[in-house]
Amino acid sequence: MKKLLFLICFISSFNAWSQNKTVETEAKYFTNWMDKIIHLSVDQKNEMIALRTNYILEKNALKKSKVATTFDRQQLDRDYWKKRDRILTRDQSILLATHLVTSREVEELNHIVALHKDQKQSFYDTYKIVNYTLMKDKKDYGRYSDKYIKTDQSAISRKKEIINDLLLAEQKETYDTYFEDLKKRKNNATFHATEEEDVEIDGYNILEPIGF
Repeated sequence: MKKLLFLICFISSFNAWSQNKTVETEAKYFTNWMDKIIHLSVDQKNEMIALRTNYILEKNALKKSKVATTFDRQQLDRDYWKKRDRILTRDQSILLATHLVTSREVEELNHIVALHKDQKQSFYDTYKIVNYTLMKDKKDYGRYSDKYIKTDQSAISRKKEIINDLLLAEQKETYDTYFEDLKKRKNNATFHATEEEDVEIDGYNILEPIGF
């Protein structure tokens, strides 16, 4: 009986150790990914690994919870983003937001028109310039400031120009058709946005590394 209890305790302890090790490895993977984008200091890496580890553990706990709500998960994400940005410098925060927003927009465009590899890079490089100014003004003045709103409007116009310049004729036709169809759906009284379409998307929660 004692041997059986010992074996059960050993297996439980090993499983817990293994799970924690996997979480820590995932946190390090994430931190290395971020380091390639914004170049973290040694202290920042250590802080980011610890923060990401706690975030993953809390997120896993919410997944297993029978009473956790969508709001709980969203609040966990928001709290994590705020704590993450406190570790980063102002410039790092702007660069990270720029990368996330730009990557998201290029992936969304690729989903619609199937971009070629060189087109993806061209869109990323040109969108990144526009988004850097946008994220900088958002950081410095706030999302609801006149300065940011003006920059946002200018960014929308500039991105339309980039789309017209970089898309091929058949891609542009597919692109226009997609948004015409989307507009018709939204104008239809019976249309209800999906959960993904209905949520305002912020660059902070899109396209963090998922290849782990």
